[in-house]
Amino acid sequence: MHTPMHPPTETPTTLGEQLLLLSLDDESGAAKETAKVAPAISAALLVELRWPAGSM
Repeated sequence: MHTPMHPPTETPTTLGEQLLLLSLDDESGAAKETAKVAPAISAALLVELRWPAGSM
């Protein structure tokens, strides 16, 4: 019996995860400007609770 192959589905990233990834240094991978990024990541949770992905 042949089972069709489906491409793997990507796990959607949260806004907070995207902000974290964008805050990493391209060369070293180290976090930069953590004092500015930490509050933004925290606020991202509130944004996603108010406006869930795909709701607009």
